[in-house]
Amino acid sequence: MESIFLTPEFDQYENYRLLKVDGSWLNHLKVNRHTLSSKSVSVGKRHRRPSEPSEKEGEAKKKPQMILWAKGDRSLIACDTAHTRIVRRVEYSNSILVAQRRDGPVKPAVVASADPSQTSHASVVVASLSQIFETRAIPPQHRTHALLANSLLTLEEIEMGTEESIDREVPTAGETSSGKNVGQHLTFVDLVRANDCSPMELVTALRAMGAVVHRGYVRLLDRKILCEALEAVLTYVDAEDEAPTWDQLADYFSSVYLPIVLQVVRTVYGAPTATIPSDAIEDIFSEGPLLNDKWSLFSIPKVLLGLAGHVFEVDPSASLEEVQPGVLAIRMTFESFWDAWRRRIPAEWLKCDGFLSWGDDPTEALTFLRAHIVCYQSSLSTYRDAKIWWLPEYLLPQRIKARVDILFKLSPQKWDAECIRAFIEPLLSTDESFSNIIVRYAREYRIPGEPLRYSHLAT
Repeated sequence: MESIFLTPEFDQYENYRLLKVDGSWLNHLKVNRHTLSSKSVSVGKRHRRPSEPSEKEGEAKKKPQMILWAKGDRSLIACDTAHTRIVRRVEYSNSILVAQRRDGPVKPAVVASADPSQTSHASVVVASLSQIFETRAIPPQHRTHALLANSLLTLEEIEMGTEESIDREVPTAGETSSGKNVGQHLTFVDLVRANDCSPMELVTALRAMGAVVHRGYVRLLDRKILCEALEAVLTYVDAEDEAPTWDQLADYFSSVYLPIVLQVVRTVYGAPTATIPSDAIEDIFSEGPLLNDKWSLFSIPKVLLGLAGHVFEVDPSASLEEVQPGVLAIRMTFESFWDAWRRRIPAEWLKCDGFLSWGDDPTEALTFLRAHIVCYQSSLSTYRDAKIWWLPEYLLPQRIKARVDILFKLSPQKWDAECIRAFIEPLLSTDESFSNIIVRYAREYRIPGEPLRYSHLAT
């Protein structure tokens, strides 16, 4: 009972759940709470005289430290500041929950003449418990792309306001000077409440998307602007002999793109550090000449993925298709996509042997697009008359069965194990194995000398 904390309004709720937490995680929560409290007190004592009360210390004592909360639609999710865990019922119990009886600060004493020594140690039954739950670590589950897709940030809006890094605290939202309805926009707090993940996991996801804070709201830059800026930067670097820096690129394009646009391009498509040559390009293309060092500015796989996504968004032959209620994909013929994608890849890249092999067998090239495209071939030996859909895994349902059903609906053929793994593994926890989970929904095919494949169990 030492790990159960009750709030003043606890007795106003009818449903109570007791969480059975493993010892290591509970210790982490306790240490984290103690560290937060200690930091708050030390900050308050640093800049005051011994005889003066500290305002910060008083505020820290009044403000509760939220170290664990539960949320979720289909299932209960428990989160601390950095981790996400799923809560599941494991057994029934006839236990009762009791709490030490204390008179509230605004309530008068029940009996004025009562013996204080007896009332201070008395207990009261708060609720009976009929179910016990346990927690298990799971990957963060968020639908941030879908939540932010309807409020993309345009250049006109950027010119009217300011933008900040997603790492900074979100200020209070105000009215926009353009008079645009901001009711559809979301703050960081709104996103935390709407997603089944911890705040730190959400921050990591937003960084990968290149999200910015504009007038207090978390926004994504319009994809067309982002892709156009990326292609312009690639064209410029391809024509240069020396490797420019990101600051030089920002200065060169300052008359065309605002600084924030180049910052987002760098965040989404740039290499993690300048010391990593071309995002380990030696491992990606083991044979033939390597790319010039000037391409070390970029993450090659991310750039290839971004260029492919831009093809689906702007190509006139692309069409939107609802593969399931609420799930939209963009469809193209494979030939149209393949030609348009190769035209956008820098010319110097296509001279590398690793890229030249794509002309003979596109299968190797499509490995860069795993978890983002679904390809249907009438024959596994050729891509003639093949169809391809742009369907990133984060737009698919969060349930494995629903996701598998959609994938096999678009491409009923046997799936390569690595291709379907890319769509399923983001839903698996660290203690779950893909090979053990996928056989519940797909039939395994092992043929000597050929890659492992799966077919739908429903067929």
